[in-house]
Amino acid sequence: MDELRSEIGERNKIIMELEKDLRKLEIKNDLRNSYIKRPETHHVDCGRVLSGDKKYLEAVGGINRVKMLENKNLNMSCSAIMSRILPSDLELKPLKKGVAFARIVYTDYEMIEKQVSMSYHPQNAFCFAIDRKAPARFHERLRAMAECLPNVLLLPDEKPVDSSGHNVNLAHYNCLRALINKPGWSYAILLQNHDVITKSVYEMEQIYEWLGGANDVEITPEAGRVDKKFEWDPRSLKLFRNESGIDEKVLNTTMKFAKGAAQGSLSRAAVDWMVRTADLSTYIAQWNKGMMPSFDYSIIDCTAELLYNRTFLGQEDHKLEEDYYTNMVNVLYHKHHLENDYKLNCTPSYKRWAERQYPV
Repeated sequence: MDELRSEIGERNKIIMELEKDLRKLEIKNDLRNSYIKRPETHHVDCGRVLSGDKKYLEAVGGINRVKMLENKNLNMSCSAIMSRILPSDLELKPLKKGVAFARIVYTDYEMIEKQVSMSYHPQNAFCFAIDRKAPARFHERLRAMAECLPNVLLLPDEKPVDSSGHNVNLAHYNCLRALINKPGWSYAILLQNHDVITKSVYEMEQIYEWLGGANDVEITPEAGRVDKKFEWDPRSLKLFRNESGIDEKVLNTTMKFAKGAAQGSLSRAAVDWMVRTADLSTYIAQWNKGMMPSFDYSIIDCTAELLYNRTFLGQEDHKLEEDYYTNMVNVLYHKHHLENDYKLNCTPSYKRWAERQYPV
């Protein structure tokens, strides 16, 4: 009996040791699959940042604000780029439809690469238009990324872009002309250098499905920048590649203008019309005649960690509000405008963004 108790005791010790080893393996596996922050932001508690902890935000803001330090010796081999954008041990679920990203860039390559990583999926497509004035190293790094990833396009004809908006629309338009030849995406999103993606690839897929083909662009009154010495009717602008079948009144009537942000989401049908039915070259040319990583990188890295956790670890910290997206004025118009009894109501049934509780 004593020998039996002794044997059971020894076996229990072995089992306990095996359980300890198993826990170590689980911890190691969890660490391997967890998001890896940059050294600059390793100390930042992203949970407190994203929850809006005011006291903690004061501690990592102001004079303690985290700035991104450029890695001048960044490994730009294809294997290194791939390991940073999509590590080999991570898997992505198939999408019903991908998303096309058109981004104008000029600086902060590592932040740009991080944004690609945050929204990367083999079914997505990425187009970059580089400002001609960008540093040589930045050009070289973008070229290396484009050569490595088959779904990354780099425009060959670089234009100078400035803060007044010159060539911004042209750069986006040229990206759309390139992206329309890429199959599989349903929406294109227009971005500028430091715009940060705040939704995972799966959340974006769902939101665009809810939009149902409607475009998501800002529309506000035009600010009086129209140059009156030019003609602004479709015929003078050579707006249609083929004018046969277009009403003469439409061709000869001066267009009415609105303005909005450079950023926006366009359905594939809209992009196809813009580049294959219409020709916006003259129109854009006539207009042309008229969060920073170096400032605060902590929120960029925290957002990247959040999207990583949602994409690869199944984190569900909030539920997308279907009612918000399906009841947007532009979505309702797109869905019902051909119905005989439809009346446009420009007053939304939801609260404005400024009045809403994040996230949506």
